[in-house]
Amino acid sequence: MKWSIIIPTYEKEKFTISCLKDLSKLSLLNHEIIIVDNSFTENTRLAVEELNMPNVKYNRSDINTFSHACNLGYKKCFGENILFLNNDIKVQNYIEWTDLLLNTINENEYVITGPTGGYLDEKTFDFKYETRESSKKINYISGWCLAANRKTFYHLEEDEVLFSELFKFYFEDADLGWTAQKKGVMLKLTDVPLTHFGKISTDKTKISHLYLNGKKIFTEKWKNK
Repeated sequence: MKWSIIIPTYEKEKFTISCLKDLSKLSLLNHEIIIVDNSFTENTRLAVEELNMPNVKYNRSDINTFSHACNLGYKKCFGENILFLNNDIKVQNYIEWTDLLLNTINENEYVITGPTGGYLDEKTFDFKYETRESSKKINYISGWCLAANRKTFYHLEEDEVLFSELFKFYFEDADLGWTAQKKGVMLKLTDVPLTHFGKISTDKTKISHLYLNGKKIFTEKWKNK
């Protein structure tokens, strides 16, 4: 199988269903889709089952964090190439857009790619910017759409875990990006026709707290490396 697409979810099943309908335009034989549900209700499971898409596999996570959901999906996938994708996306063009990501992957021995990347200051660890411009310097690929082949991800595993579970909802992708660069993995942006809505599964009053907690964990991990 060419692709495994791993989608962590928490409630907001309408976004998940819209996302899956968009993904259904991709070649069925080339893609398996793995839903990892962090919620405690049956809403997402029932909605996914009602769609009756044979290449969609539903899994429930007993820990509500992005990193754990990604790692659980990663352990269950079989594709040669692996794409982590948020459910709050819209596909603007129904071309076989995963082939665009695959072109970047195939052009490099070790690479992580996606449409958006960002830069954290390497001394203060402050967030500087997020961008889709390939000319700008980046030191992580944004986790809402992040892809590599199995060989690259295996190269980045630590204790058989891909995303550090020290992190809950922020800085997981930055941590992976910094680990990647340390291990000689390239970070390259690929333009794909996706829109990301962002932060639809998080209470906005908690975002600042979660961000600051993630930054604290990130700083402690990387300040002496």
